[in-house]
Amino acid sequence: MKHPFPYLRFVPVIAVVTPVLVLVCLTLNLRYQAKQQARALLATATVAIFLNADASAAAVMAPLSVDALVAQTDFISKEAVLEKMAQAGSPLKEILATGENPFTPYFLVHLKAATAPGAKAVAEHALKIAGVQDVRYDEKIFLAADRLAALYRLSQAGLLLVFVVFSLVAAFRLFNITDHQKFDYALLGMTLLSGIVSVLLAGGAYMLLVRWCGAVPVGVLPLTYVLTLFPAGLLLSVVAGLKR
Repeated sequence: MKHPFPYLRFVPVIAVVTPVLVLVCLTLNLRYQAKQQARALLATATVAIFLNADASAAAVMAPLSVDALVAQTDFISKEAVLEKMAQAGSPLKEILATGENPFTPYFLVHLKAATAPGAKAVAEHALKIAGVQDVRYDEKIFLAADRLAALYRLSQAGLLLVFVVFSLVAAFRLFNITDHQKFDYALLGMTLLSGIVSVLLAGGAYMLLVRWCGAVPVGVLPLTYVLTLFPAGLLLSVVAGLKR
């Protein structure tokens, strides 16, 4: 017996697919934010290498410049340090009480990848260079960058796994109903349409959720991330809506 309202069978499909897509949005947001925060940390994740008073900056920089982990080295002279202290409002009269600049010149080393093992390796390498007095870096920043990188990789792997599984299930569903004599193209069309409706509903729900959390919806996810919702919605609707 046919259902008096056959298209109502897609309401449960939309009800199931929409919250799943909202979770996909949140996972994409987590992945994107982890990537952005890691990029921001990269600017502050530096290793400071302090030189002896009689050390040659060029001699110290030479081995650092060929280090595979080092992206950039900035030399900060003791005159530049003094000028920075003056701009910060420090009492120069007390600092220069002896008549000499007491600060130590140093290199600020930027790493190609902000990782704790990388910072440790650069520090150990620097301490072996003649003319290096001390090496300092904030280990907490590098550990935070490591955690963000791990979170990014985990979310990426999770999304890829879900995509592969649902793609295989969708292909299996389509293969099992591909009988050209009985294939219902109207059913497939309505199934895909329910996926598009689910994408629109999930996008609206996600925007409301991030606004409620105090974030700015526009720009939270770039367009390339948002566009992935459409194939995800179509895949989920095929999995949930098509039956043998």
